[in-house]
Amino acid sequence: MKAFRTVIGLLVFLSLGWLTGCQSPASSSNPDFSEQFPLIYQFYQNDALENTGTLKLFSSNEIKNSPWGIQFNLLPPHVDKYPSDFHTDTLLDDLSVLLDRVTALGVKWARVSVNWSTIEDRHGNYHWAYLDSLIAGLSKAGIEPYVCINGGHKTYTDELPPTVSELGMQSWLSFVKLMADRYANKVDYWEIWNEPNYPSFWKPEPDAEKYVELVKETVFTIREYDQDAVILGGSLARMDLPYAQKIFGAGIGEYIDVLTVHPYNAIPTGSVRKIGYPVKTPDYYLPSSHQYKDFYQLLEKYHSDIEIWQAECGYPSAQNSHGWTGTGPWGENIQAKWLLRRMIADVSQKVNVSAYFSMWEYKLNPDERTTNRKGLLKLEDMAPKQAFDTYRNLIALFKSDEIDVRETDSHFQINRTASFPGIWEENIQSWNLTVEGNYFFCYWLPWRMAEFVNPAETDLKLKLPSMKDPVLVDLLTGYVYNIENMNLDGDFKVLQSLPLTDYPLVVTERSSIIIQ
Repeated sequence: MKAFRTVIGLLVFLSLGWLTGCQSPASSSNPDFSEQFPLIYQFYQNDALENTGTLKLFSSNEIKNSPWGIQFNLLPPHVDKYPSDFHTDTLLDDLSVLLDRVTALGVKWARVSVNWSTIEDRHGNYHWAYLDSLIAGLSKAGIEPYVCINGGHKTYTDELPPTVSELGMQSWLSFVKLMADRYANKVDYWEIWNEPNYPSFWKPEPDAEKYVELVKETVFTIREYDQDAVILGGSLARMDLPYAQKIFGAGIGEYIDVLTVHPYNAIPTGSVRKIGYPVKTPDYYLPSSHQYKDFYQLLEKYHSDIEIWQAECGYPSAQNSHGWTGTGPWGENIQAKWLLRRMIADVSQKVNVSAYFSMWEYKLNPDERTTNRKGLLKLEDMAPKQAFDTYRNLIALFKSDEIDVRETDSHFQINRTASFPGIWEENIQSWNLTVEGNYFFCYWLPWRMAEFVNPAETDLKLKLPSMKDPVLVDLLTGYVYNIENMNLDGDFKVLQSLPLTDYPLVVTERSSIIIQ
C-alpha cells in the first residue's frame, strides 16, 4: 500500500508540474525549464528550502582567470576538411555567432584544432582567413587559445603522420614554421598532434617513439619564433597510462610543459577513484582503469614540474552520435549532469585546465547522416542545450583559477532514498573546494545519470564552524536556495532535509556568491 501511495503521489506531482511548473524569479540568463522538466524541481517543494534567486552569470571578458575551457571549432575538429567544404557562403558569419555564444559561456580557454590539410589543401596553397578571424575573435573575448596542430596530408604523407618519410617531415615543419611565425604574438600555447595513441589519428598504428620524434622536431621549430611558447603534448585518448609510460621513456618530458589527457568515461569519477560497478566500453577504446594519481606518480618519476590538463572530454545528448557515445542513457539533462561531474572531478585533482568537447555539434561531412551530439549548441541553429546553461552556472560559481581542495569532516544521514534505493553514506561523493578563501562543499551520488529523478533527502553534518549563512546552489539550473533548517552540534553545523541527487549540489556561504 505504501508503494502504491508513492506512485499515486508521484503521478499527481507530475500532473501539477506539467500544468504549473514551479514558481521562480524570472531571469533572461537562466530560462525557467520547470514546465519542461518537472521532476528536477521536486526537491524545491521541500519546506527546508526557499528559492532566493539565481546565480549571476559572467561573460569571458568579465572573468580574469579560471580553469574552464571548450573545444572551439566551426569546422569539424581533427578532420582534414577544407574551409570551402563547409559553410561556403556563411563561414565568417557563422563564426561571428559562435564567438558571441562562447563569450557568453564565460570560458577562459579554447582548444582550437588546426589540421594541416585545412590550411594547406595543396602544395603552396594556404587558407588563413578563417583561422585569422577565429584567433582574433577569441582574443577579443578574453579567451586564451591553445592550438592543436595535427593531421596527415594527402599530398605529402598519404594521410599518414609526417614521420612516414623525409618529405613528409620537411613539409610538416614548413607548415609549422608558417603557423608559428604568423601567430607568434597571438598564440602562446601549442599542442602537438591529437590522440597519437589511437589508430584513427596515428596510422596505421600508434608508435610512441615516432610520436616523440615528431614532438621534438616540432618544438624546435616553434621555439625559433617564440622561445617562451608553452608546449602541450600527449593528447592521450582516455587515460592511457601504458602509452604515457612509453613516451616519457622515449624522452617527451624534455620537450613539453603540459601533459594533456582525454578521460572519456561514462562515470567521470572513475578517473579519480575505483568505482564500485563496471563501466562497459566499446572494444575500440581503451579501458578507463587508470586515474589521475597514476599520472602524477609518472610525472614525479620523470618531470614533476609538468602540468596535467584535461584537454578534451564530452558526453552526447543523444545515442545516435559520432565518436565516443558512452553507455547510456542519453538526454540533454544527462549531458549537463555529466559535464558537472566531469569538471568538478578534474579540479579536485588539481588539473590546471578542464575543457569540454565541444562547443557546437558537427558532422564529419555535409552529407553525413550522423551528428556528433556532444556539442553544447545544436547543429541546426546554434540553440543552447541545457548543458550550455549549466556550464555557465559552474563557471559563474568558480570564476577563478585559485581552486584548491580542503579536507572537511562531513557526514550524511539518509532520510529518504526516492530514486536511489539502497544508498548509504559511503555512496556519496563529496569535495570541499576553496576558491580564493571561500568554501564550496559539493556532493552527489555517482550513479549513472538519469534524465529525470526523484531526489533523495539527507541531513548534512559539516565541521565548518565559521559557516553562518549557508545557501544551496543547484548548478543544473542556477537556482539558489536558503537553507531554513540548521542546527549546531559542537563544532558541526547540521543542515537538515537537503536534496541528494545524481549531479553536484553545492553548499556555500551567501557572501561567496552573487545572487540576482
